[in-house]
Amino acid sequence: MLGRFRSALYSAIGTPEGIEPAPNVADLRSRIDSVNYANGTSGKSKVKYAYQRPVFLQLFSDDEIQVTADHMVRPIMVPRDVQILPWFTGYAEAINAGKSVRNEDQAAFHRGVLRTMDADSRVQFTGDWEIPYIYYGIFDGHAGSGCAVTAANELHQVVHKKLMACLNHLVPEHQTGAFEANGGTNGGHSMWYPAREASTESLIIGALEAAFWEMDQQIGDDKKRYKMLGGCTVLVSLFILGKLYVANAGDSRGCLCRAGGVAYPMSFDFTPVTERQRLQQLGYQKPHLLGAEYTHLDFFGRKPLREDIGKRMLYRDAHMTGWSYKDITSDDLRFPLVYGEGKRSRLLATIGVTRGFGDHDLKAQSNSGNPVYIKPFLTPQPEVRVLDIENEDVTESDVLIMATDGLWDVVSNAKVAQIVDNGIRLSNNSNSTSTSKSPPDQNSTSENGKKTSSEKSSEKSDKFANNKQKYRFISVAQELVMAARGKLVERNWKHNDDSPATIDDISVFVIPILSYKTEYAEWKAGKRSAAAQKAAAVSTANSSKSSHTVNGGSENKVNMSEHDQTRSNQNNLEETGKQIGNLIADDMDMDPENEMEVDPAEEVTVSEVNLAIKDDDEDDDTEDEPETETDTEPEK
Repeated sequence: MLGRFRSALYSAIGTPEGIEPAPNVADLRSRIDSVNYANGTSGKSKVKYAYQRPVFLQLFSDDEIQVTADHMVRPIMVPRDVQILPWFTGYAEAINAGKSVRNEDQAAFHRGVLRTMDADSRVQFTGDWEIPYIYYGIFDGHAGSGCAVTAANELHQVVHKKLMACLNHLVPEHQTGAFEANGGTNGGHSMWYPAREASTESLIIGALEAAFWEMDQQIGDDKKRYKMLGGCTVLVSLFILGKLYVANAGDSRGCLCRAGGVAYPMSFDFTPVTERQRLQQLGYQKPHLLGAEYTHLDFFGRKPLREDIGKRMLYRDAHMTGWSYKDITSDDLRFPLVYGEGKRSRLLATIGVTRGFGDHDLKAQSNSGNPVYIKPFLTPQPEVRVLDIENEDVTESDVLIMATDGLWDVVSNAKVAQIVDNGIRLSNNSNSTSTSKSPPDQNSTSENGKKTSSEKSSEKSDKFANNKQKYRFISVAQELVMAARGKLVERNWKHNDDSPATIDDISVFVIPILSYKTEYAEWKAGKRSAAAQKAAAVSTANSSKSSHTVNGGSENKVNMSEHDQTRSNQNNLEETGKQIGNLIADDMDMDPENEMEVDPAEEVTVSEVNLAIKDDDEDDDTEDEPETETDTEPEK
């Protein structure tokens, strides 16, 4: 009520000099609604997804969401349950300082499994196989939150579908007998083409790229049916098969922070300045996209004016990386396709990003009757960078930072890595201090068996240390958001050194790398063990089958007629009797001196055999017992 009264008073008598009115959520919402009605979007009142915050924050009611939208306080929000995100991943966010009514950033994660049983029926597998993966996504919306909310709810499904399409290439070769639609096998090739195999890495990169394009096309179709304003940039990380894939389309950034405060960029910011050559090439090849208002040429320092006609100015064409002189003509007075420097650069004097989803209906300012659409110059094509985690030397201090430009606009990569390293070292030092305390003496328990005060205090300290370890990545995420947000000083957000802080939305993921490496190693070891057990089972089944075949053959041979068997037995008895008689006669005539002598040293008794195979780990009492020699007569 007070805010509305103050706004009404200021609008009636004017704003006092040097004082800016505080941003009012109701006023900002009315402004957005008035703009929407003016643009003719009020007819599409149906939305595909209601406004939400990331699901893992567990803010499901409008009142809870409204608490996060305080532009004067800018509270830092973290997950209520630290175990929701994999590996105790840290996350924190803060709303803007009045730039927009809502926090237009969105975030998502998904733990998925690629199963051969769910694969295309045209692809045949020799056994069931499951490949787990972890997906994180950050989406920075602009001119509305509709596209960011849609991408947060649907992009992981599109990525899963694209990964399933190439699943026959992701499983080991001996697990698939896949046949393509044209009748050839995966490894087959025509005599006119050389043998060529697609690497697993290239297939996953292709799946991410295809998913980005399909998601953008799907958002374009949804804009025709739903009220879905603006667009969004996209930053995705995918942990699969021992590798990390970071796909970026926009000005959000992924950065790998390693021990010692070292930063390794995992993405590249796409702005009108960094993509100037691509944009100018498109404007040069398709000048009709620029209309009569814009030119693809870039001039040094400033835009040419009418009084500059006939003079020379430095310019840069689409095919040029340097500068050259040009005589200014009337056509050069058009507004440049890319204008400005750094974060202030704009494409067609309208938007500051060149890659992402949405913006299908976004138009540039034009005085002519033909509209100039910006979408042809925007692209959802991501840049994908890969880190081989399985073969990389990774420590617990190595984390991946994913954040929107609200962080990177005011905090450098090096500063972020330093904050991360300090936070993790502080957590490790506190944990080592608590564990270094000597454990309580087992004999210090009371006579009735209850724990003493020292034991209770030790348990509390251990529990505190464990909780601190769980929350350390969330604490680091909070520190990063605080470093970007700063503090409110005289109605301005500033850092401690009085430098300006960001007024944009801030969203940060802090993802531990070592946890995934450990999880993947365990999964791989489990798969090897399962394969070994399966091979052993198959070998056992084959040997039993072979034994059954041999026994069956013997039975067939023994299965004679009764008459033949009786005759054979009689002949055998007669022959055996003759041999026994001959042996007895020989024994009667044998000379005692010709008997074979047996060396006593070669005699082996039963007790000696038992001692020879006695286990080494028997009790000492048994080993100390005297050995008794037992003479046993051999069987006759």
